[in-house]
Amino acid sequence: MGASLTTSTLGDTGTTTATVAAASSNFVYQVANSVALPAAVTSLQYTINSDFTTTTSAIVKNAVVPSWSPTAQSAGSVTTAGDLALINGMIAANGIVVSMYVTNLANLQQDYSSFALPVNVYVSSCASGCTWAADTAVISTLPEFLTSTSGFLTFNLPSNEYYDITIDAGGSFYCTSTVTSATVPSSTAELAPSFYFTAEPY
Repeated sequence: MGASLTTSTLGDTGTTTATVAAASSNFVYQVANSVALPAAVTSLQYTINSDFTTTTSAIVKNAVVPSWSPTAQSAGSVTTAGDLALINGMIAANGIVVSMYVTNLANLQQDYSSFALPVNVYVSSCASGCTWAADTAVISTLPEFLTSTSGFLTFNLPSNEYYDITIDAGGSFYCTSTVTSATVPSSTAELAPSFYFTAEPY
């Protein structure tokens, strides 16, 4: 499953807003408008509105995705928390190993000298509505940070639960430039991380 962040820029500032690309997986669901989630999932940690148009799925409405506004030669942080991916642990016999990758790390390093994005894992059984709580069994010290030097995280998720992988507000980054291919066509620099998730049952 791929998740990407798109960027628009104006002058030397930009607004980075997460959107999730389409992908196919039995365990991983993208968080984006019009995407179908399992019927039991009535909300996510940050996305509340779902439209039950069938008896087998909930259609996401008003998806809330993480965003921030980088400015050249300035420090900043994630200003709006949001959901990236829903993991369905209900269909795994024992559990799932989920890996999260930043696929465009070299491009980001042209616009950021450093970043530490606060990634969190929330859990819910969604037995009678979804009440999400940070899963300290998965991440003992919350949140875990996805950094500009590693660009990779792995989570061991037990079965019989739903998991919401998010980027929470906070963390830090230092933006050195807001140049992207949209502002300079020959540039390979990017302001927006692109994510890729893998999920392997065990």
